[in-house]
Amino acid sequence: MTIRAVAALFLGTFLASCAGQAGEPVLAEVGDIRIHASELRHYEARLAESLRSKEGGLAGRRQHLQALIDKQILIREAAARGWDHDPDMLRKLQREWTNRLVEEFFSREVSAKITIEEQAIHDRYLESGRNRAVRCGKIEVRSSQEAEEIVRLLEGGADFGELARQRSIHRPTAEQGGLYSGYVTRDRIPEPILQERVYVLAKGQITEALSLPGGTYGVFTVADEMAVPLEQVRSVVESELRREKVQARSAEIATELWESLHARPREDGFECVLTRLETEGVSFSEAERGMVMYEFDGGTVTVGEFVDSARENHRPFAREIRDQVKWFAESILVPRALLVQAARNIGIDRDPELVAWRRAREEERLLVVIRKAVTVDTQVEDAEARRFYERNMRLFVPQETMTLDEILVAGRDDAVALRNRIERGEDLRGLAQQHSLRRAAIPDSGRFHLHWFEREAHEALFEAARGAAPGDLLGPVEVEMATHEVASRAGAAPADRYYSLFRVVESTLGADPRPFDEVAPRARALVRRRKRDAAFFRFMGELRQQYEPQVRVHEENLRALVEQESG
Repeated sequence: MTIRAVAALFLGTFLASCAGQAGEPVLAEVGDIRIHASELRHYEARLAESLRSKEGGLAGRRQHLQALIDKQILIREAAARGWDHDPDMLRKLQREWTNRLVEEFFSREVSAKITIEEQAIHDRYLESGRNRAVRCGKIEVRSSQEAEEIVRLLEGGADFGELARQRSIHRPTAEQGGLYSGYVTRDRIPEPILQERVYVLAKGQITEALSLPGGTYGVFTVADEMAVPLEQVRSVVESELRREKVQARSAEIATELWESLHARPREDGFECVLTRLETEGVSFSEAERGMVMYEFDGGTVTVGEFVDSARENHRPFAREIRDQVKWFAESILVPRALLVQAARNIGIDRDPELVAWRRAREEERLLVVIRKAVTVDTQVEDAEARRFYERNMRLFVPQETMTLDEILVAGRDDAVALRNRIERGEDLRGLAQQHSLRRAAIPDSGRFHLHWFEREAHEALFEAARGAAPGDLLGPVEVEMATHEVASRAGAAPADRYYSLFRVVESTLGADPRPFDEVAPRARALVRRRKRDAAFFRFMGELRQQYEPQVRVHEENLRALVEQESG
C-alpha cells in the first residue's frame, strides 16, 4: 500500500471504530484491549471505497485489522506522551460535546413534541399568499424622475409592455415586454424587493418608483397570476410553522430552566471580567479563568468559559461593558449551559449511541494532535519544490475552463444567418440579448462559464473550442439542451435541436503547465504533505516495532471469519 493509503486507513479507523460485543470472536489484542469481529465489520462497513485495501480475501482483512491495531497503539503512545491532554484539543472536544447534547435535547424535548394542526397549515397557506404564483414585470430606468414619469404614463393608460420595450435598460426582460420568465411563488421570487413590494400586488397593479440596488430605479407590476395548490407548498408552510413553534418553545424552556435550576450570578467572577475588560486587559491567569461567573444546580459557568466563548463568537466589548457582558452571558452562555445540564439530568449524556459518538470524536481529534506533533518540524526547501514541479508538471496544468459569448437558437439556418451578421460587424452580445435561448446566459447577454466538471454535459462545446484562441468565432455547433435550460421567446415553440454560435472569451483548453513562480506555493504544499505522510508512516513503523510484544493477532479467528462470510 502507498504511504497515503495507509495514512488514510488510520484516519478511517478513528472515524469508524466501535466497541466489541462480549462473547464474540476476538481477532487481536493490544495489551488489555481486545478487538472483536464486530469492530472489524463496523469499520469496514463505514470505510470509503477509496480507503479500502486493494487486496482481497484474508490479506485485505489483515490490512483492515492492522489499522484497528494501529489505532490502539497510537492511543497508548499518545497517553504515554501526554498528547491526550492537549488543551486546544480538549476545548474543541468539549465544545463539540456541548453542541451535541444541546442538539439532542432539542430533538427529543422540543422538536419531537411539536405538532402542527392541519387547520393551521391551511390558514398560513392563505395568509402568506402561498396560494398563488405570479408573473412579474419590470421597467428599469436610470433616474427617479424617469421612473416617476413611467408611473404617470401607466396610470394614464399606457401599455406596460410597450413602455418596457422602448425605455427599460434591463434588456433580458425588456425584449419580453418587461416580463420575467415564468410564474413564481412567494418563496421563489428572485429579488427581495419583488417579495416585499411586488408580490403583494393584485393582478394589473403597479408599484411606485422603487430604488434598486445598482443605483437604478424600477416600476413593477403583477402581469398575471395562477392558483397554487396547497400540496405544492405544504412542506414550506409546515416548516415555517414548525420553526416558529420551536423558537417559542425554546424561549419558554430557557425561562423554565433558569428558574428550576436556580441560575444566579457570582459577583466576584462577574466583577473580575468587568474590571479586566474595562482596563483593556485581555489575558487571564489560570486562577482567574477558574473563577465562577454564574452557578446553577449541578454546574457553573466560569470566567474562562466566558472568555473562550466570547472569542469564538468574535464578541468585542466596548462601551457600556457591564450591560454587554450581562447580555452575552445571560442570553447566550448561561442558557446553553442550562440546556447541557438539563440534558444530563434526563440521561442524554449516558445514551450508548452518544457515548460511542463521543469516544470516536475523541479518538479522531487525538489522531490530529498526534499527526501534528509528529510532523510539525517538516520543512520544504525551494529546490525540493522546484524538483517536484519539474518531475510532475502534469499536476500544474490548469483545469479546463472556458468563458464564452454565445447565441443559442433552435434552427441551423438562423445560426448561420446570425454568424453572417456578426462577421459583417454586428455585436454578438447585442444579438444574444435579442435571440439567445440559453436561460443561464440571458442575464449576462449570452456570456457564461464552463468548468472541467461540466465537460460531460457540454461535450460538443468543449470539442469545438479545443485549439481555438480567445476571440475566435465558432459554430454553429449542434448541442443537446434540457427543457429547463431553454428560455421561451415570444412565438417560439420548443425545438428538437439547438445550435450554438459562440466566441471564445477565455479558455484553458490545451494549456501548458503554469510557470513555477506562479505555482510555487502549491508545489511546496504538495511536497510538504508527502513529507509529512512519510514522517507519520515512519513513526507508525517504529511504534509497531516498539509495541510488538503487546500485540497478539488471533489468526485462526480471522481466518474463520473470512471463511464464514465467504461461504
